[in-house]
Amino acid sequence: MRTIEGYITRQIARTSGIVLLIMTAAFLLERSLRLMHEIDPSAVPLELAAGLLFARLPEILGIAIPWAFFAGILLTFQRLVRDSELDAAYASGIGPPELARMLLLTSGCVAALLAPVFWFLLPHGHYHVRELTQQAARAAIGAPLKLDSFVQVDDGVLYVQPRRSGGLADIFVYEPGVKGDRYVTTAVVENFELSAKKGTLFFTARDGRRVTIAAPGRASGLLTFSHLRQLVHAVPPNSAIPRGKDAGELTLSELLAPPPALARTEGHSLRSQLHIKIARVLVVLLLPLMAVPLALGFPVSRQWMAIVIGGGLILALDQSLIFGEALASRGETSPWLGIWGSMGVFAAIALSLSVFQGFRFSRGHAGAH
Repeated sequence: MRTIEGYITRQIARTSGIVLLIMTAAFLLERSLRLMHEIDPSAVPLELAAGLLFARLPEILGIAIPWAFFAGILLTFQRLVRDSELDAAYASGIGPPELARMLLLTSGCVAALLAPVFWFLLPHGHYHVRELTQQAARAAIGAPLKLDSFVQVDDGVLYVQPRRSGGLADIFVYEPGVKGDRYVTTAVVENFELSAKKGTLFFTARDGRRVTIAAPGRASGLLTFSHLRQLVHAVPPNSAIPRGKDAGELTLSELLAPPPALARTEGHSLRSQLHIKIARVLVVLLLPLMAVPLALGFPVSRQWMAIVIGGGLILALDQSLIFGEALASRGETSPWLGIWGSMGVFAAIALSLSVFQGFRFSRGHAGAH
């Protein structure tokens, strides 16, 4: 690789790295805020919350790396045009074939970096998120005991009001029942039984009432009791969630030879996951075909338009892949149509931009060769 090609490659790598750091930090902040809404920070150990955030890092990198690479190419070539450095490159004999070879090599390196993220790290990340979420629920098993506030517990609502004397509390429990019925229980609480090991929360109460709010066509009712022991919340045991519960938790090699039981019940989902994992890596090879023509196709005063158009096209491709993968996983379409059809449309757009806009710049500098 000649000096000028190495210089352009380093500029792309540096710009992409800066964009990647910014995007990763922004996504981590967004995931942190979302995590604070999903779990009770005061009831979950800090290391467990940090583990939940770290487990989402492969998902963040899978999104951020392609965007950062696209932005790195686009911004680098815009600066080369703005500073007339690309003119100097053409004058020194660097033409479209040399630039294409350099960009293909760079794209291959990025694809090689992205492959283990999608093929190995992301499936394990999905599983660890599910596993750690269960552990967080187990660690926060006592969180529903917050006093003087309505708390969502499973599918119901719990409210505990402390009494001023006697060390007891009044409790209100709203929960769904069978066949559309709903139950409202009020009582005087005598004791709470918490078991973080078993993942259960019981309460024992006395002098209570349970009102049945019946579904249409059914009879309501009222039950009074002198003593009641009721399960309020339960977390499934860790043994209930082995890895591979769904196709998203399988690596590429496991998707190529899936468990027979899962293959029988989730055949469409397995095929769509296999195709999307390969497509997400190969899409990186198409990004230079779009980024370079956009960078060269607008005057310096309107370079912002290239960023807007390019971002819109990348976002459209991402959403179409998500939609196509969802259709293929439900068996409503073939992965070749839902996933690779979107890739084909994106490739056609990128090649059209290269033909009709990108090489216009090189033809204007033909005399430099």
